[in-house]
Amino acid sequence: MTALAHERPETMSKAPADSLNGPDLDEVLWQAWKAMELPEGYRAEIIEGAIEVSPTGRFT
Repeated sequence: MTALAHERPETMSKAPADSLNGPDLDEVLWQAWKAMELPEGYRAEIIEGAIEVSPTGRFT
C-alpha cells in the first residue's frame, strides 16, 4: 500500500516539533549548572549551549 503525496502518515504527530512536552535546552542547562558542586578552585560557565568547567587559577 502506498500513500499519496498529500496524505499525512498515521504515525506522524499532529503537534509542532517545537511544542513538545518537556523543558528546553536552556532550562536543562540552567538546572544542571545550579546543581553542580565543584571543588574549590573550579568554576562552571554556560557557553554556547554547553557547561564548561575551568580552574580559577587561585590554588594555594
